[in-house]
Amino acid sequence: HALLDDTGDGQGTRADFFRGIRLVKQTTDGTEADGRIAHQFHLVRSDVEQSLPAEVRTQRDEIERQVLALRDRRKQFANEEAYYAELESLLIQLAQAYEKATTADKTRVSK
Repeated sequence: HALLDDTGDGQGTRADFFRGIRLVKQTTDGTEADGRIAHQFHLVRSDVEQSLPAEVRTQRDEIERQVLALRDRRKQFANEEAYYAELESLLIQLAQAYEKATTADKTRVSK
C-alpha cells in the first residue's frame, strides 16, 4: 500500500487516514501524521498560483498550516470565542498576504 511521507520520518501515513485533505484518524504513537505539506504542493500551478510571488506563496502555505494546527487544537480552547479570535487573526494575516500580492501585481501592471 502506498504511503504519504512528507515529514521525513520514514513512517508514512495511509490514505485511509484522510477524507479529502482533512485528517480523520490519529497515529497510534502520537506522532504528527503526514500530508500537511503534500496537500500544498501542486505539480501544475494555475495561472493565479503562478502570478503569486514566491514570498506570498510561502507565507500563505505557513498560515494555512497554522490554521490546520489550530483546528486540531480546537477542543483544547476554553470557549468558542477564544478559538474564533485566534482563527480570525490567522485569516486576517492570510487576507493581508493576498492583498500585498494584488497590490504588487497592480503596481507592476501600471508601470
